[in-house]
Amino acid sequence: MKVLRLVGGTHLAPLVAALGFALASGHVNSAATLSSIKITSGADQYTCALNAFSVSAGIVSASVGTCTPALGVADGGSTDGGSTDGGSTDGGSTDGGSTDGGVGGADPGAGSWSPLLSAVPRVVVVDQSGSAKSAVTIVPGCVNGGATEYDSACSTVSEYGAKLDGALVPVKLTNGQILSVRYPVSGTTATGGTGTLKLANAIGGAIGVDTLISLSPRPGDMTGNGQSRCTSRSVMTPSVSTGTSTFACKIDRTKSMYYLNIAVQENCTGSKCIFYVSEGSFEFR
Repeated sequence: MKVLRLVGGTHLAPLVAALGFALASGHVNSAATLSSIKITSGADQYTCALNAFSVSAGIVSASVGTCTPALGVADGGSTDGGSTDGGSTDGGSTDGGSTDGGVGGADPGAGSWSPLLSAVPRVVVVDQSGSAKSAVTIVPGCVNGGATEYDSACSTVSEYGAKLDGALVPVKLTNGQILSVRYPVSGTTATGGTGTLKLANAIGGAIGVDTLISLSPRPGDMTGNGQSRCTSRSVMTPSVSTGTSTFACKIDRTKSMYYLNIAVQENCTGSKCIFYVSEGSFEFR
């Protein structure tokens, strides 16, 4: 649970009073009437479930639950990458290749990174398997340049150890976590359909797990950046088709980076929590 302190409570006081809540200093109000709160910070906007709030010394303190996108996630589309936070290789259940990442600030553009480890759900950003030209990413075990072969050691692993600020953070495809895979924008000028990103099992069939995916320039954003065509929820093979046609997810080609955000909607353990991302969109490199 997050506790937000919204400065400028004197402006909110008339609204709170009009809704029939007590304004006594320190009094905690339940969210019986107000069910959510919208927070705007610069160009970023978050919608959070409101649990309770209180007013003290002219400051409204709100206690919130889950936020969409997760609190602390900023638009990562304008960053072109940069240096990583550390230099050691990522340990845990991976087959190597990734660097020690950081927490907070802007996405460094490579390696493991999280905007806020204490966020609910927790967002961890990673690179694709293999190189940018690979046609498949195996999640979670083979991210950050791992193998792309179906019989590789990392393809049987349902937990990835992301090293963030010196700590090994377990990354799983399960409820309460969002795995966000980077996809650099190619800058194609093609029109019509430009391809598809799709989740499947090892043989291309149904994943069998309730999963929501969202393609967005914002890591952790599960709304498709406001486009329903950029999201898909299914127990079969959730997919997003890109392009310029009416029924396609339209990519903002002025951005440098997009993210495939993967959020499993149920508790998941074992081999059924290993997915293969088929990367068939010309929009990305």
